[in-house]
Amino acid sequence: MKPTFPKKINIGHILEGIARATLTKTEAVSRVAAARKETCDRCPQNSEARKLGGHTTLRPDYHCTACGCNIRFKTHSMRAACPAEHWPAVDAITQTPDEEESYAENPPKR
Repeated sequence: MKPTFPKKINIGHILEGIARATLTKTEAVSRVAAARKETCDRCPQNSEARKLGGHTTLRPDYHCTACGCNIRFKTHSMRAACPAEHWPAVDAITQTPDEEESYAENPPKR
């Protein structure tokens, strides 16, 4: 099967995700990212699920085949939303720590 190429990757969201996953870790963001990753793990669009169905890729990372983003970094970006609408973006810049904590404990379902 011929490899497919992703749609446009939002570099700003991925850079935010890299920073939040590695440099500016917070408990609330870690919980939001973990909840998002659980959703991604069950999604048929993740690269590992697609490989089981015969999808081929040159990329060694765990990524979303719908948008092309690395799942670890996408799930840590609070401004990013799932392209399949499984989880929304969170405006972490304008949220108070209490609001972010509340979202981490009860993320909205779509």
